[in-house]
Parts: sequence; structure tokens; C-alpha cells
Amino acid sequence: MSDVWDPESEIEENRHNWSGEPKHFEPVDAAQRDESEPKAIDLFCGPGGISAGLEWAGFEPVLGVDIHEPSVETYRRNHPGAHAILGDIRRINKRNDDDRDIFEVIESNSSVESTLLAEVAEEALAGDELSLLTAGIPCQGFSIANRKQHDEDERNYLFEEFIRGVRLLNPKHILIENVSTMKSADDGGFVDAIEECLDILGYSVDHRILNAADFGVPQKRRRLFFLGTRTDAPLIWPEPTHEGTPRSTEDALADLPPLDADEESATYDREGNPTEFQRLMREGVKSEDDLWNHKAPNHRQTTIDRVKETDPGEPMYDRFRQRIRLHPDEPGPTIIAGGIRPQFQYGHFSQSRGLSVRERARLQSFPDQFKFEGGTVQGRVQTGMAVPPLLAKHIGEAIRTSQDAELFVRTVLDEYGDKTASRPWRSTDSTPYEVLVGEILERDTPSETVEAVFSKFIEKYPDERSLTEADVSQVTDLLAEFGVDGTVARNLRDIMSQVMFSGVPESEGELTKLPHIDRAIAYTILCFGHGKRCPAVDENVTRIYERFFDISVSDPFQEDDHLWDFARAILPEDDYLRYNRAVIEFASDYCVDDSLDSTGGRVSSLSHLLG
Repeated sequence: MSDVWDPESEIEENRHNWSGEPKHFEPVDAAQRDESEPKAIDLFCGPGGISAGLEWAGFEPVLGVDIHEPSVETYRRNHPGAHAILGDIRRINKRNDDDRDIFEVIESNSSVESTLLAEVAEEALAGDELSLLTAGIPCQGFSIANRKQHDEDERNYLFEEFIRGVRLLNPKHILIENVSTMKSADDGGFVDAIEECLDILGYSVDHRILNAADFGVPQKRRRLFFLGTRTDAPLIWPEPTHEGTPRSTEDALADLPPLDADEESATYDREGNPTEFQRLMREGVKSEDDLWNHKAPNHRQTTIDRVKETDPGEPMYDRFRQRIRLHPDEPGPTIIAGGIRPQFQYGHFSQSRGLSVRERARLQSFPDQFKFEGGTVQGRVQTGMAVPPLLAKHIGEAIRTSQDAELFVRTVLDEYGDKTASRPWRSTDSTPYEVLVGEILERDTPSETVEAVFSKFIEKYPDERSLTEADVSQVTDLLAEFGVDGTVARNLRDIMSQVMFSGVPESEGELTKLPHIDRAIAYTILCFGHGKRCPAVDENVTRIYERFFDISVSDPFQEDDHLWDFARAILPEDDYLRYNRAVIEFASDYCVDDSLDSTGGRVSSLSHLLG
């Protein structure tokens, strides 16, 4: 949702906000629904930015709810297979006479009252389970653009209506978006209240501030997001795709036809080769003459001159220094709704005018086939209040990954959870020393002999002291019998000389300070040696995660933070030892000749495995 435009202004009610009884709209074209996809409902949907991104991620939005009439018209046009409700969520939830505290509501044992939201949701879901309930909760009271922040601002408490919706609809997953300053509002009280409410309802919840520019949106837009689930699915956040290399305003807008003030064009510029982002925005457009919402503001000559005389990246007004002329080589500033009578806000980087609604939509990553209803002014409101679809896509894909990961973990445990570990140091009674020795040997010993050399080694040197006191030549000779290079003996002696008196460390930091111990070995020692909840990932497990979950892993894999974040996220809370052992055995069985092969009974995809 949007920031408020004028920091000095009072909040006014938008005359386009529906004040009558809530209205339910049937789908424009129910035939366009995809019954096979997981279902999503979008509260406070605005024009449908979250829903558009979720569609890209493979969800099926079935219902959008908002009070802003032009937004609902836009939502219905662009999501023809979805139901819509126009109205105040408090009336939709039928709680005008319910003055109970939200905690009283969710802790009540009384049955959930039937409401318009419940009735329409039941019709929209048509017997399917609700996979995701999402909301860009109105946030003007939290916004830095509204300097008159008051905790008693009733809009700050609209999150309670989302909580009521969660209790009513019981979704598997939830997603909430708000301005980043919500995190500090009331000394963090609102964030704590949201997470406490969801916890009472049985949801695991996490929150993060994400910058849309890090995910390919040509705009600096920091927003607070909550992810939650009532299932055993892990909470997985998307990996940034453009961190440090953001898309620029020129990348976003240069292919759109140039305009003078008050000029309109419905035809694309045919010159030049579109960039990757421009091609993404044009996907689905049937004709080069199908360009919508591209009309320049009707400026006075003084405004035209002001934009023309302002250098790119600089403020056009002394009083409103956030009203800048865009810089072609940088992402745009945060697109905001701008109150009920928004002005043009930002100047075009190469043309002496403000932005068209289509240009604002491009900076928000709305595809060009997405048409905004309600005219120019309300188009500005809608583009400013929306969640960028491209960011929503990445979040939606992360939620889909978490759903797949839940099934993957359960299947691996079912199939391999009771299998004996192929490496003896990964058994339930191994010491940290034994795990350390085994993992060091594993790296430099032929697979067919590693168990034999480990057994002989532990028999000869059962603990840290015995190995430290041994002559290095004797250790070298023992390993040489099995074709192991002498450097392994020296490496082990180097390590043992530092842990002889204190024992094998019990933290990642202390372990990785030791010579020859990387993150992969450290976590394996912590898990199988110390019994701690840490992911065990070797090269085979890395390949499995790459293939099944489309994770791009850097080399060496031990240094890839995203891989380890993912592995830690999907690790069961209680059954982690058994899972680590199972996934290593599974990966060993299915990784052949450094690759995954779909022939000979081996799997090549998650769907094949779980089929």
C-alpha cells in the first residue's frame, strides 16, 4: 500500500472509496480460471499487484477485496476469473457491533460467524483449500510521509481485519505487506501484535524488509513483509536477483513513445531492441498499437520549464525535495499514491514533463497488458498503492518452494529415514572426534575404501590425544595403505594439536577457525557429533537442492549463503538428525557421475520423485 503524498497535509477520504453496502461481483470470465493451481485470496487488493505477481508464480487468485472503486474495476479487468468485493472490510466482516479486542476474538471458542467474506470465499474456492491469504494493509498511519503518526489512527488497526480473515478462512500460508516504518511504530508494538495473533492461530511467522530494486523492479521501494504458515512447510524468503545491479529508469521506460505535455500515444516505439525488462513488460501484448494508459500530464508552461531546467536526479522544488527528476542510470524513487489528488510527483529523465500512468506502472513492474481503470488521477493512486508484481512473483515462488520443500522432506524421511547410514561416523552414537575424522577422510579418500580406512584409523587412534601423540610418519603410512595422500595425515595432526585439551568445538565459528574445516564439515560435526540442529550438506545434497528447487549455487558450494539459508530453512525442527542422515543417503543414491540422470529409474525432478 501507499505512502501519503504531502507530508504537511491531513489525511482525506478518497471520494472513490465505497461508502455503501459491500457489493459482490462474480467473475468477468469464469472460464479463465485454472483449477489446478493453488488458490489465493487478496484482501486490500488495490489494483491487484500482489495477485498479478502471484499469477506469475503459479497461484490462482480467486477473490480480491478493496474499498477503492477504481481499484476494484482494475482488479476485475485484469483478473477476469476472480470474484471481487467492493466495500469497507469492517462491514464485509460484519463487525460494526463487535467491540471485542482482537485477542478476545481469536482466543474465543465460539464458532466463527458467517460473513460476506466467508460466503464469497466459499463460492470462489469451490471446494478447494485456500493456499494463501494475502494483504497490502493500508498504512498511511505508519508512513514516514505522514508525519502526524498517531497510534490511535484507526487505519493502523486494519490489520485486525486481516487477522479476522485468517481465523475465518484458515489459509495454509499468509503474506502481509506494509511500509517499512511499521516495524518501529509504537516501539514495534504493531509487529509484535500481528505475530502474536498469528501465533495464537497456529502460524509460524517471520518478517523482513525487502527492497523491490533487489528483485528486478526499477524502483527503490523498501517494504515490510510477513510470511506465515500453519503447516510444516519452512518459511523461505526469495533470493535477491539484482542486489547491487538494479535496473534503471531508462531500462524501464526508454522503449515507450516520447510525449509532450497532455499528449497521448497508444503505439509502441518501433525503433531499437527492447531490453530484457522491456520484453518482460510487453509479454502478452497482442499488437504494437495496444499501449494503454500512456498519456502525459497536462502541465502549465512554468512546470514544463521547471522539469527541463532540473538536472536528472535533482529535486524540482525546494519545498518538496522528494519530487525529483528521474535519473536515467538509477532506479526510480518510491512510487507513491499521493493522497486523493496526486500531482505528477516525478519528472521524466529526458522529456520535459511528469510521468504517464503507464510509466509509473512500468516502474512498479506492472506488465503493459495490465490496464488501469478510473482515469489518470486514480491511475496514479492505484500505481502508488500497489505491491510491485515482480517482487510479489519472487515471494510467491518462494512460498511455492516452501510447499514443495515440505513434501520433499516428508518423502525423503518416509523413504530413507530408517536406512542405516552408509558412513559409520554419521550414526547416532558417533563422537565429535569421529565425525571430524570421517569428514576429513571423506574429502580425499576413494569412496570404495573410505569406510575401511576410517575403521582402521579409529581403531588405531580412538581420540584426539592418541592422534596428537602419534608419530606423523606412522599416520601417513596407515593412510597410504589405502591410497590416501600424506597431506591428510598432516591436516588431521594440525587440527588435533589445537583441540587436544579443549575437545572438538561446539560452534560454527570456533570450528571454522580450525585449519582445513569449512562450513560443510563444521555443520556435519555439529549435527552428528554434537546433536545440534544444523544442516548437513555435501556435494550430492547440493546437486539435489539445485535440481529440485532451482537454486543457483556458487562454487565452492561451502561458501554459498543462499544454499545454507535454504538448507537450514527446510530442516525439520525436531527430526533434523534423521532428516540429515536420510537426505545424504538419498542424494548418494541418485547422484551418479556428478549429475542427476532421469534414466535407469533415477529421478530428474521433484514431481518425478513425489509422483
